[in-house]
Amino acid sequence: MKHRIKKIICATDFSQNREILTGYGRWLAGKLDARLYILHVVCSITNPIYGTVDKRQSREHIRLINKAVSEIKKRMAGTDNWEPVVTVGEPVEEIQKAAKYLNADIVIAASHRFKGLKRIFYGTVIEKLARNLDIPVIVIKRQGKDKNKTPVFNITKIVAGCHMDGQYRKIPSYAAYFAKEFQAELYLAHAKINPVDEELTDSFYGPYSKIEKKLDEKLRMKLENLVSNRIRGLKKTNIVILHGPPGEQLCKYALEKNADLLVVGARPRTGFGRIIIGSATESLIRNAECPVLVVPCNKKVSP
Repeated sequence: MKHRIKKIICATDFSQNREILTGYGRWLAGKLDARLYILHVVCSITNPIYGTVDKRQSREHIRLINKAVSEIKKRMAGTDNWEPVVTVGEPVEEIQKAAKYLNADIVIAASHRFKGLKRIFYGTVIEKLARNLDIPVIVIKRQGKDKNKTPVFNITKIVAGCHMDGQYRKIPSYAAYFAKEFQAELYLAHAKINPVDEELTDSFYGPYSKIEKKLDEKLRMKLENLVSNRIRGLKKTNIVILHGPPGEQLCKYALEKNADLLVVGARPRTGFGRIIIGSATESLIRNAECPVLVVPCNKKVSP
């Protein structure tokens, strides 16, 4: 486990989630002794024909920037080891630039659950972030019905969605890091869609239930071998095999275990295939009840 989170970006758009988002950022930064950056992106105002910014619009940008800085300082009063960052532009691009410039280790952002055609064709800022950032993103969910209730932040149980493909090795690695930092119980789960794997069933004969049980045990052993180096030293670790679509089963299992953090991986997918099909990760971002840590699995992140 080579990860060490010392710089955290909390990306806020001043939506209804701002209190729980900045609260989570303060809490996590305090627990990890990390520096916290509260980032707000002012959307650029351009000429609809030429795409340029005139002087009046530039003055408006300055007004909005000053207003954002004032709002952030007001909400962060009394907090140590933090600073505001306000930029102008397209949110995903600006967060990417800020993460690179600040050499951040992780980004925290809130989920906005768009539905229908708007989500299908445009996606959400958070899903685009998860697909394009070189560092992990923690997605904070909406507040419950009782908006006046003060949220309690804690990480005592972690569920990580693991793959047999070595390309996803960063998932158990980050999950183990958080489990170690918070002394949390860790559940490493693999969701099996196809009931039969030729590589694992050559020597299995008998009733289907018996074969499936043997398959699960073999998959469990295989997963244990893949993650053994990353979970070494952790006392409370469980390896489980789930049956069914990963997005559905991991969400259900995290809820069943009352998890405080769900760790999943993301790989960039573009074009018509991603628009129509979506992904298990995007499903979890939208539907999981607990915060979701999305780890980039095709980028050069510390193994």
